[in-house]
Amino acid sequence: MQRLDLIETGKILADLSHYIQTWQPKKRTIERVEFEVGSIDPLLWLSHLNDVQKVYWSDRDRKTEIAGIGSALEFKGEHISQLDANIASMEAFTKGEKRLKFFGGLRFSAYQNGDKTWQAFPCFRFHLPVFELVRRSDRYYFVCNLYGNPRQNISQIRTTYLHSLQRLFPGNGKPKPLIERVGRSDNPNKEEWIENIRLALEALHENPLEKVVLARKTELVVNHPLKAEWLLRQLRVSNPNSFLFLFQPDSRNAFLGSTPERLFKRSGRYLETEAVAGTRRRGRTPDEDQKLKNDLLGCEKDLREHDYVVRSVEKVLIRHSRSIDKDDRVGILENARVQHLMLRFRAELNAQVSDADVLRDLHPTPAVGGVPKREALQKIRQLEHFDRGWYAGPVGWISASEAEFAVGIRSALVQGNTINLFAGAGIVQGSDPESEWRELENKIANFIKILHAR
Repeated sequence: MQRLDLIETGKILADLSHYIQTWQPKKRTIERVEFEVGSIDPLLWLSHLNDVQKVYWSDRDRKTEIAGIGSALEFKGEHISQLDANIASMEAFTKGEKRLKFFGGLRFSAYQNGDKTWQAFPCFRFHLPVFELVRRSDRYYFVCNLYGNPRQNISQIRTTYLHSLQRLFPGNGKPKPLIERVGRSDNPNKEEWIENIRLALEALHENPLEKVVLARKTELVVNHPLKAEWLLRQLRVSNPNSFLFLFQPDSRNAFLGSTPERLFKRSGRYLETEAVAGTRRRGRTPDEDQKLKNDLLGCEKDLREHDYVVRSVEKVLIRHSRSIDKDDRVGILENARVQHLMLRFRAELNAQVSDADVLRDLHPTPAVGGVPKREALQKIRQLEHFDRGWYAGPVGWISASEAEFAVGIRSALVQGNTINLFAGAGIVQGSDPESEWRELENKIANFIKILHAR
């Protein structure tokens, strides 16, 4: 499953070249051409390409993988007020071709503190790749999304597409060098973290604030530039039951992660979402794992923290839905190294509710922000001295008939030889700074292990 058959590849390129040479762009219409192909790992294919714009998405149950390069069409904005119009434009394009998906994400919040780390990632950005390699269950498809303005130079548009075709199926490339850590720094460091928790706990006494989620940025410097696709291939093996994502807008910046947490999935007018909070590490043995599960399910502090999320999600769904159903009891969401409390919701949305409405009202949930939302975000701005950027923001895709978003946690920003890891912990009455610090370490443990950065 490493490479496409060369004969098959040649036929695809010949057929697609012929199609492009006779293609006539139409106003506000995207033509999607799909070829079923033999098996190839989408991440491996992506890693062999030198294109600066890349995207990758895998759903949590691994039934679908999509790798894409280039940008046929892009929508972005520097303020959340622009989101509604841009999502409406995306959905207008996808109504004519239901297989189209615009991939992208949003910042955690509009607030920026002067930190330039996330300059390549605007408030929101969604784009449609030019070429895609798609796996649906055990079937594989190579895709080209054709878009152009009829008033532009048609010959030039065709030439651009044809030129891009010639580099889509390269060889195996160079072997990956051994990655070794050169340095590590934490923002905040442990002493500063303990002080932040003290200040947060004081704030829980003084005003309506009930919970605030504080985060840490861990910067690792390694001896060779990191390839985002290589990191994701390791995470795919070591971190089942998680969404995998990559958003690489240029050659210098890549935001990627392996998150267990769904924000929502929409199919027509039906919506699925989850309330996730509370954390325990996984046990080293089945007995220890079960003991940790029972401890999580019986812990008053964690159940209280989880209930904040349940009530918040339910409040949003009541406002936007004609019917709501939820699990009878709280369950466990298992990840490779940690586990969480989880309750699932299902709802039928009101007729006029858009994906922008759901995104704006569900995010940030108390699992990544706090309760009440406004006071929690204010406290985060006061205590955190780095920009979260897209960390803990919604990441996913939009089409006319469906949409799916995960919460961009268990994530990293890769910039050359530097990788910034992000992790957060919910602070409520009874939180212990040492325990919360260990939780942060558990949440970045997958990356640390992959990078041999012990």
